[in-house]
Amino acid sequence: MMTVYSAVFITVCAIKYAYFLYNDFDLAMDVNTAFGLRSGTLYNSVIGVNYLGNHMRLLMIVLAPFYWLAPHPMTLLVIQTLASAAGAYAVYLFARRVLKNGFVAVCFAAVFLLYPSLGYANAYEFHPEVLTTATLLFAFYFLWTKRLGWMIVFAVLSLLGKENVPLVIVMMGLYAFLLKRRRRWVYAVTLIGLGAVHLFVSFGLVMPAANRGEVGLESIYSEWGPSTGQAVVAMAKDPVRVVRTLVTTPDNPQDTQLKQFYYLQVLLPVMLLSLLSPLTLAIALPSIAQHLLSSRMSDHTIVYHYMIQITPIVMLSAVLGLRNVLRWMMRGIPGGLTEEVMNTRTPPRTLGYILSVFAVLFAVMSNVLFGPLTGLGILQPRPASQANLPSAYDRAVVPYMAEMVSRVPEDAGVAAGFRCLQRLAYRSNIHSLHHIFKGSYTLSEKPYPIPEDIDAVVVDTSNWMYCSFFRVDGGKRLRKFFDRNRLVPVMSAGDAVLLLRDAKESIKLYETGRFVPQQPYRATYNGQLTLRGWDGLPVSVARGERMPLRTYWQSVVSADRTYFTELLLYDVYQRPVYRHVRHLGYTFYPAHDWPRGLDVQETYQFVVPLNLRPGVHYLCLRVLEGWGQPRQVSRPDEPGLARRAGIIRLGTIEVR
Repeated sequence: MMTVYSAVFITVCAIKYAYFLYNDFDLAMDVNTAFGLRSGTLYNSVIGVNYLGNHMRLLMIVLAPFYWLAPHPMTLLVIQTLASAAGAYAVYLFARRVLKNGFVAVCFAAVFLLYPSLGYANAYEFHPEVLTTATLLFAFYFLWTKRLGWMIVFAVLSLLGKENVPLVIVMMGLYAFLLKRRRRWVYAVTLIGLGAVHLFVSFGLVMPAANRGEVGLESIYSEWGPSTGQAVVAMAKDPVRVVRTLVTTPDNPQDTQLKQFYYLQVLLPVMLLSLLSPLTLAIALPSIAQHLLSSRMSDHTIVYHYMIQITPIVMLSAVLGLRNVLRWMMRGIPGGLTEEVMNTRTPPRTLGYILSVFAVLFAVMSNVLFGPLTGLGILQPRPASQANLPSAYDRAVVPYMAEMVSRVPEDAGVAAGFRCLQRLAYRSNIHSLHHIFKGSYTLSEKPYPIPEDIDAVVVDTSNWMYCSFFRVDGGKRLRKFFDRNRLVPVMSAGDAVLLLRDAKESIKLYETGRFVPQQPYRATYNGQLTLRGWDGLPVSVARGERMPLRTYWQSVVSADRTYFTELLLYDVYQRPVYRHVRHLGYTFYPAHDWPRGLDVQETYQFVVPLNLRPGVHYLCLRVLEGWGQPRQVSRPDEPGLARRAGIIRLGTIEVR
């Protein structure tokens, strides 16, 4: 089962990497860290701060040599997958020890590998702390089997994962006091001491020294207080509000729904068995509170990596929950739950078989409902933010994006969008373009200095994660950055753009002046923006080819919103077959920055989707509006166009 899990998720990771589907900077950050450690530096160029100022992930130092042996982002993704799979063996050992039956233990190993949050964490970028799911399971197993040395080894490995792991280790130590065994205090004091020392070193010494305001983790709890310490004090003073916040978010029904479904998504895959061992499940309470008391909605769902320290506790408490059921059945019988009872035809063994098989079925059902690979999105208010399989746009644009990345010189300073970042992170001068777009660091309002030693930029401006950092003045900052570094666009495909320093041959994405469209038209939106027409389309184009789409616009008055264009393809039977939404102006030249009274010519290289059937298609355009993200169709001032839902037919193309 571990082999099958590893094969499936390594394949998923390989597909995501091949099609540029990793749309965050986490994988790139750790690639850059592994690259830097070879030169003896912990400075991370991707995030613009010392790596340990962002998170206390010392485990990356242990993993870096593996990356050096095979310097490729997939190396880290493979390690993450193998470590996730290894947790199944720890679950098997623990269940075999507690429930005295190999078949039941195998069932729980299957439940672990099918646990949705494990798959989501595995598929979402790379995070060293994901490895702590397995190490925490082994630490608890060796605590249970009274093997102090191995318990310390795996507890220390867990602590190296991230600064919040001590929450679990300390709670595990308190739990050890409850175990009825000799020298339990040795195990308890050891775990509590290790956790306390790590907390002090992380938050008292290392992270404050390495972070000079670039990472504002305290902002996550700003609703409780301006600093982490004040937030903790506020929580301690108002436990009623804390309990209420764990299940609801006042004035935010969407977040309230997320939190309430969160508990269902955590417990349903183990058939609620964890609730039958509440003291064990309580080990996860501080970790649950850490996420559900934060102001970030992404913390309130299982689709990211925030469940990694909670997952092992849920699994362990599920095993002990079944044990408690069987013990209840055996009450009054001398000897209790023994190997003999669980391996002969007895009612406890039969019940153990039935409940463990049903637990597997519940895990399978949970994967069908809201799992990472086969989920239908049922009981899941928030879907995953990354696709595991490429869309029509991804499949069409990926060869061009690969070409853009290949054209970046090996020794060049680079600023890149999220989708290309991990492929270029093996260098000392690499910046995430969203910092320049936003104007400040990711979790801070500290201004991000505009770099002046950049030779190339590669970005897909349709990536929603990149666009989520939109600011009204983001376009001005990007243009200022391009000017300082003498960067000019040399290639585009869809919304993917490559810019190089002092390139001899450049392309025009945006021009102002006086232009005469080949196909004149007039449509005004909100009295602010006018579409003046477009140039004719080619007679035919092959699937996967680029087709120039040149449109002409005019800014009537200063725009008070962001404008987007929605490109629609219909087949000969007027059926919609493709839709793509993009920023008008590539985020570099947003409409609210356009000069008044002058014409604007935008050239867009429309990449014909690979899944279109050959034949005649109609290309249409519609204008959308919103701040940062498209929220609604922009209502045209012309009544006739409004009655057609704002859809304008640009022309007919023959797709080969």
